[in-house]
Amino acid sequence: ARDKADLLKQLAELQKEQPRDRLRRAEGEQQVTLAASELEEVRRGIAEQETLIAGFQRENERLSKDLKEAKLAVAETASEAEAKVAALERDLMRARDEVQVQRARAEAAGAAREQAGDEAGDEEKRDTTKASGSPAPSSELSNQRVLSAEVE
Repeated sequence: ARDKADLLKQLAELQKEQPRDRLRRAEGEQQVTLAASELEEVRRGIAEQETLIAGFQRENERLSKDLKEAKLAVAETASEAEAKVAALERDLMRARDEVQVQRARAEAAGAAREQAGDEAGDEEKRDTTKASGSPAPSSELSNQRVLSAEVE
């Protein structure tokens, strides 16, 4: 009686099993027997899996294409940004050079005004030195200041 109960229990469990489970359990066996409905269920499962795999492959291809396009867009944007940075650096260098030129011109103009003031003072000194007999100072020093200011 006990063996009969165990066998009935095993039979009930086997009937509850899905065909896929029965195939897994019978993996090492040479032959597996399935009812026509079970075989059809296995075939439908295989077809469903193939459909899912094909869908995943299409999605993977689409995502791979999108990724390549995004990488190209990033590379293009980076290249444009590098070109813009280089152009801005060139503009900055030109602006710095222009500032240096303007400073040199301003210093030269200041030196020229100073020289003009010195020359006016020199004329007064010459007038006074003619009377006293000492030599007149040279204006070469003032010219050197103007030239050095323009070079800077």
